[in-house]
Formats: sequence, structure tokens, C-alpha cells
Amino acid sequence: MDLTGLLREMTEGWHAQALEQHKAFAAKLPDGPLVMMGDVDRLQQVFTNLVGNAFKYTPTGGATTLALTREDGMAVIGVTDEGEGIAPDQLPHVFELFQRATTTGTGLGIGLAVVRALVEAHGGHVTAASGGIGQGATFTVRLPLSAER
Repeated sequence: MDLTGLLREMTEGWHAQALEQHKAFAAKLPDGPLVMMGDVDRLQQVFTNLVGNAFKYTPTGGATTLALTREDGMAVIGVTDEGEGIAPDQLPHVFELFQRATTTGTGLGIGLAVVRALVEAHGGHVTAASGGIGQGATFTVRLPLSAER
């Protein structure tokens, strides 16, 4: 599957969603395909969860950015928001089932656990970073690319 193409298709809906919510959304995607073995439906779920969370926790007027790059045989996808951020003591736990890093918003604390499971099922890894409360967050997914021929 072509990860660039998948994300390019998904960004159309995210641009519309951001506009409706009076937020900014930018996608930085490479011109060419990044090919990997993967389940399109499950990867859509991963990125829908990550971008959806970014939108949910970013205030009106804030921005979310999605960036896809290639690095050492891996696709690196970063989702960065200007949301409420994550406290340092919560960062190690954000991918645990039923854990919520914030007291605002809705949710059961399942989405990021699903993200981690699906990314790992694709041979990848996901991390979270934040400067703390009020400083936004970045979620980074690394997925193995198919060998170039």
C-alpha cells in the first residue's frame, strides 16, 4: 500500500473538519509514494484517532500538523497539536488502556491503546511527547517501509 496516498486522501476530510471547528490543519506529505505492507483500514483507524485527538484538545484558533517523512527505511508520521499538552508524569501512561492524560474532553482512554496495538501489529512504534500542560503534544508513528527494488 502507498502510505502517502492514504494520508493524502484522508487529509481532505481533516481540512473540512478543521474549518468547521475554526482551527488550522496542515499536511506535509512527500510528492512520491512511500510503500509498505499494511492494512489500510487499520492504518486509517490509527491516523483518525491521532488527528481526532489533536483536534479535540486544540482550542479554537489553534493548529494541528501532520507530517510524513522517510527516515532509515521507516515512514515517520508526526501529528502535532497546539492543544492542552500532557503532564510529564502522564506521558509514560498515555498508551495504556483506560488511561486519560487530561480531565477535559470526553473519552474512555481506549483510543491511544488501540493506536499502539495497531502500530505494533504493523511492526512499528508510536511515541508521545509534550513540553507539559499548555504546550501541545506530538505523537510520532514509525512504520517499516517495503524494501526498495
